Amino acid sequence: MVVNKKGWGFVALTLLWLAAAYFWLGPLFKPRGLFGWGHYRLVDVYLGTPLLAIALCATIFIAGPVSRRRKLTFQLAAIFASVLITVAVADFGYAFVVQGAWTPAHTDMWFDGDAITGKNALPDEELGFVRKPGLSWQGRLSAEARYVTYRTDENGFRNPSGISKADVVFIGDSFTEAGSVSEEDTFVQKFGLGSKLSVVNLGRGFYGPQQELIILRRFGFRYDPLLVVWQIFEGNDLTDARRFAGWKANPDQHDSISLRYTKRSLIARWLARTIPKDAGAPRLFEDRNGQTRRLFLDYPYVPDQPAREPVGMTETKRVIEEGYRLCQSRGVKLLIIFVPIKVRVMAPYVRFNDAADRDYYLPGGKLDSDSDFGSEMAKFSKELGCPFLDMTSALRRRAAEDNVSVYSTNQDTHLDVDGHAVVAQVLEEWMRADGGTSFSRR
Repeated sequence: MVVNKKGWGFVALTLLWLAAAYFWLGPLFKPRGLFGWGHYRLVDVYLGTPLLAIALCATIFIAGPVSRRRKLTFQLAAIFASVLITVAVADFGYAFVVQGAWTPAHTDMWFDGDAITGKNALPDEELGFVRKPGLSWQGRLSAEARYVTYRTDENGFRNPSGISKADVVFIGDSFTEAGSVSEEDTFVQKFGLGSKLSVVNLGRGFYGPQQELIILRRFGFRYDPLLVVWQIFEGNDLTDARRFAGWKANPDQHDSISLRYTKRSLIARWLARTIPKDAGAPRLFEDRNGQTRRLFLDYPYVPDQPAREPVGMTETKRVIEEGYRLCQSRGVKLLIIFVPIKVRVMAPYVRFNDAADRDYYLPGGKLDSDSDFGSEMAKFSKELGCPFLDMTSALRRRAAEDNVSVYSTNQDTHLDVDGHAVVAQVLEEWMRADGGTSFSRR
């Protein structure tokens, strides 16, 4: 059988459209990536776009009017080519030249995700990253979140500028930084107001215990404090400690050049907006008035977490002991406070989907264990001679009175305004009962 040139042209055109359909239509029926609300891979967009342009040009050339098809095809091809080349050159230039994707940096790991970006953070060889100083932002972190004003001081922490001395220094992670509530609603500021002591907030989200010790060394003692309050979070501090230890042990491990480009590409960042925000379906819970509300859960309870995270636990104990010795040598009191995960406080009010769902979040139905993170930290602190406050009981008491604003009920992990008030109150009671005599200026 003899196939003429036109016949071969239709065969080639069909193959082009099939290739374009593979990248653009195939994922709609069989999702295979994160982009496009859970349908496309980045390669689908990068290869599918030029294939679609070529298929369109080929269609005009073959099916268009004979007198005009050559001119129309070349005009359309020139437009497509110039646009695609311009966009590609600009994007590659931004990623490789401006963002430095070509040369890997020691701090790349900290900027790999969406949470830490060059917009509000700077690389730091010792800490991984720091917040930019002088930030100012107003708005909501999500549609259901509270309206907040967020600012950073000259050191990149959530304080007004110009603080040079503080009676109490707070260090910790995002629970101390508390970016989801107003500054005046944080337990740092509430404690300062109630105790009449001057305070400074050195908390920073995405930090683990080792970084918090570095913050104490680098910034904390500059304020000549009488007390350092070190906040520990049950949910991710041990994994954060393990990750930081791995980063320090392997500082020269880097992503491939293609992955570094992807993480810095403007096109990829734009497409990232189409990644579905999947935090899992909310559960229902009842407030004190019997009204049914939604509650997003996050971390499941791990009764033997220290045993499962031996590196993280070893690192956490090491840095806390080091911080305790440092404070002792300077005549500063150290207090460790422990914040539990949401489900351990809110579980009595939650309607779990079924028994398996409950067992996932609370293995064996337990809310407490003698070998969990909080219990092990309490034992370690006692052996060390360092004061330790577990906030679990106090938060549960508040939830029994009113459970609506203890933790954020939306897709935020953190304490809400009532939770912060509880922590501040427990700190004030401890100060009056056990630490009050230590708080007079030298």
